[in-house]
Amino acid sequence: MELTELKELVASIAVSQKETDRQMKETDRQMKETDRKLKALGQQLGGIGEKFGSFTEGFAANSIARVLKEEFGMTTVVSRQRTRRNGDEQELDMFGYTNDSQNEAVVVEIKSKLRTRDIEQMQNKMAGVKGFLPEHADKKIYGMICYVDGDADTKKAIIKNGWYLANVADEIFRLESIGDFSPRVY
Repeated sequence: MELTELKELVASIAVSQKETDRQMKETDRQMKETDRKLKALGQQLGGIGEKFGSFTEGFAANSIARVLKEEFGMTTVVSRQRTRRNGDEQELDMFGYTNDSQNEAVVVEIKSKLRTRDIEQMQNKMAGVKGFLPEHADKKIYGMICYVDGDADTKKAIIKNGWYLANVADEIFRLESIGDFSPRVY
């Protein structure tokens, strides 16, 4: 190979390397843009999920309040109660209580779709409820999960944990855990 051919080959390789570098930079830019779009889409989808959960809670609030008052004798019902203690925060979708001779309370979680992880979330919530609400520590406190859609195994697990279970039918929440059901007291 002659010197001229060698110089041309080196120049051609240099041009190819510049083009490869340019393409890699463009690919990197496109990947960053795709990552940004995916992150934004994830946030939008999360927002839709939160809004659907809030919609379900709002939709259910009146029916559940009625159940808590009529079926459980609760004199006070609060929606979306947030409590902060020792730097931790706990939110209850609904909380009903009575200070009468009954002296009981019900912690309510509202779910649009029951999932297995909801059981662990409720276990944690119920285990810490008296710590977050010491003013109700003298009460018998029960748990309830209300849902729109759920599978049989998850429903059985909820009842096995000793929590009341209610679902929506004909736009009204109704208790499913009745009869020989024995609720767990906290």
